[in-house]
Amino acid sequence: MINKLNINTAIQSAQLRQLFSSSILSLITSTILALILAYMQREAIASSVILGWLSLILLAGFSRAALVKAYLCSKADDEATHVWLLRFRLGVLAVGVLWGSTGFLMFPAHDTQHQMFLIFMLAGLTAGGVMAFSADLLSAIVFSVASLLPLIIRLFIAGNRLSVAMGMAVLLYLGFIILSHRQNNRSLTENIVLRLEAAAREEAVRTSEEHYRLLLNHSPVGIFHFDTNLVITYCNERFANIMHNSVSGIVGLDMNNFEDKSILPASKNALKGEMVYYEGQYCPDSGDACMWIDMTCAPSRDASGKIIGGIAIIRDISERKQADQLLNQIKTMVDTLQDGFWIADLNGKLLQTNESYAKIIGYSIDELMSMHISQLEAIENPQQIKAHIEKIAAQGHDIFETRHRHKGGHLIDIEISAAFLPEFQQFCVFCRDITGRKAMEAKLNAIFNASVEGIITVDKSGVIVSANTAVEAIFGYQPEELTGCGIDQIMPSWSKEKNDNFMSSAAKSGAKIQELEGIHKNGSVVPVDLSIAEYAIDNARYFTYIVRDVSLRKHRERKNKEHLDQLAHVTRLGLMGEMASGIAHEVNQPLTAISSYAQVSLNLINKDNPDLVKLAEVLYKTQQQALRAGRIIHRMREFVKSHAKQSSAASINTLIQDAVSLCAAELKQNGIELALQLDNDLPPINVDHIHIEQVIINLIRNSIDALQNLAENQQRQLSIHSRLTLKNAVLVRIKDNGPGIDEDRQQKIFMPFYTTKPDGMGMGLSISRSLLEAHGGTLYFKSKSGKGCAFYFTLPTQIKPDECQERA
Repeated sequence: MINKLNINTAIQSAQLRQLFSSSILSLITSTILALILAYMQREAIASSVILGWLSLILLAGFSRAALVKAYLCSKADDEATHVWLLRFRLGVLAVGVLWGSTGFLMFPAHDTQHQMFLIFMLAGLTAGGVMAFSADLLSAIVFSVASLLPLIIRLFIAGNRLSVAMGMAVLLYLGFIILSHRQNNRSLTENIVLRLEAAAREEAVRTSEEHYRLLLNHSPVGIFHFDTNLVITYCNERFANIMHNSVSGIVGLDMNNFEDKSILPASKNALKGEMVYYEGQYCPDSGDACMWIDMTCAPSRDASGKIIGGIAIIRDISERKQADQLLNQIKTMVDTLQDGFWIADLNGKLLQTNESYAKIIGYSIDELMSMHISQLEAIENPQQIKAHIEKIAAQGHDIFETRHRHKGGHLIDIEISAAFLPEFQQFCVFCRDITGRKAMEAKLNAIFNASVEGIITVDKSGVIVSANTAVEAIFGYQPEELTGCGIDQIMPSWSKEKNDNFMSSAAKSGAKIQELEGIHKNGSVVPVDLSIAEYAIDNARYFTYIVRDVSLRKHRERKNKEHLDQLAHVTRLGLMGEMASGIAHEVNQPLTAISSYAQVSLNLINKDNPDLVKLAEVLYKTQQQALRAGRIIHRMREFVKSHAKQSSAASINTLIQDAVSLCAAELKQNGIELALQLDNDLPPINVDHIHIEQVIINLIRNSIDALQNLAENQQRQLSIHSRLTLKNAVLVRIKDNGPGIDEDRQQKIFMPFYTTKPDGMGMGLSISRSLLEAHGGTLYFKSKSGKGCAFYFTLPTQIKPDECQERA
């Protein structure tokens, strides 16, 4: 085995060779990507910036190519490895910084398509870095961070929701790339270590080959050679002892003349090219007592492969015959076992181990044979180990988890299964490396407890088996308080019968979310979303409840409903105003006529003698009621005309986003893809917030209604764009790809009471135009049948015309 210092140098040298060998392809790919990026961004970025950046990239690529050539032409020198590695890292840092600069230099502020292309290019570049630079973890991380971090910062600086979302996605992607680098580096390093150790072991085998020859004569087993005539040509001392003879007395004997010919068939078969094993009794010619032997025969070949004789290994197994079966079973198990295995005595001293455990713990088998359990155990002290041994001896077996100390110093999680062998007063121990499993368990537990959703596992009887820490925030119970309780304690409406029915349908239809009410520890009601997953362990069914507290969502839904009700109230007021104006204009004239006719009737009736007073009183009341009706209608008309707006400064983008949020459910339900293209830094407008939101919502809902008529397989798209015009106004466009408006309907859509909807009043567009005109704005549209429709409205801003020109 090579020492730690040498192996670290060798590993670094191997990593460096791999880095430089993969650099040529990396340089070519990077150069091609740079040319593609420069070509594609030329439409959105200044030519001087592109040429300057591309020149630096090509210069850096040429420098790195020269470095690669210099390395390949240099002599391999492990002592200079750190110098070459430093040069390589500096080159990677330079290239990473140059590519990272595109996050600002090549980032078009108002061109989403080119932004997405830049993100795609940088993501692909860093993904390629996983293969090119993972051999050196520092180079890989530096390249990924230098390439992506400026882009992430630029996206967050943009500030709009799309940019922030893309920034978060790129940040998560950067984390994934770093984890990939780490995993690939670990795998590459492990492979290099394995290759180095294999080479070291091969060298050790070659060095010790001569030693094995010297040990042959002192072997505890009998060994002899024979030629093709079955004449013994060589034997060691042990074989002579087994045969109760001397080496000189055996060499030259013909096995055909042995009185006991039991080993003769195996020897003959070896001459046929077979590997033969024989076990049985053998009686030497000396007349001594018979013994139990086992013998392995194999053919002996010359350099050309021709059989020139045979070799046999014989052991006297008379004293071990009784235990032979047990030992053979153990040997087979140990030789084929992937888990670690060792045998220890009652004092904790290791007596036997296998290669698997040696690999797990980092020691050689010879080193382990001189060690005590306390030298490996990292959790229990010697007194605890002694007590544990006594416990296992008393109860016969034990299974537990612990940690062993690796030769390199780090700790390894181990699962132990120990059995006491009373006939030998020893312990048979099986060890399994569970470090990876424990790490995964820790990771899963961290994710489990970090989840904002409550995760509750119950058995088929509805009894809670486990819960994560999020349940405390939702229901007020700590996880250990719920363990062993029924699920109905926190969700009484979710009975076992309902659960069984749900699981029957869920098994057929997949995941399903239920809305129900839970009960908090303090007795309050908690609205939650619930989904259930079923799994089985050892034929036992379990259900995992995923619970999300939707109190905030319900509160927002109530607020949104109140807001929508308020907006609906504005619509009703607008409708009343439109209707009142028309009614006042049409009805006031007949009412005036009625008043005039009543006055004439009163004058006429006053000339008659019979009951003139009573008739005059009736006609006078008629006149007063008619006048009163006229005055009421007149007051309604004047009220509508003089309605004062509650105006205040507002951002048109904010009003658009608020209106979109209120329509989000309808958009999602109808599968409509919404695109917001809102210019930044638009000047404020002085409007009634409710009125303008109502206008935007009316136009969005009209588009939703139009898009519902599209075929199910046709993509439904809605876009909202805001910008500043040269005429000191904010322009908003709401465009859809619906069926459009027929030419014969285009002249009517702004008319009150004209509608194509079965349940519509035909007042939405008319009211919207009235509200905009009341704010000094306009409303118009452009449409072609079959090619969608776009509504435009403008509103004046609070800036002066000269300021508007400067902004433009």
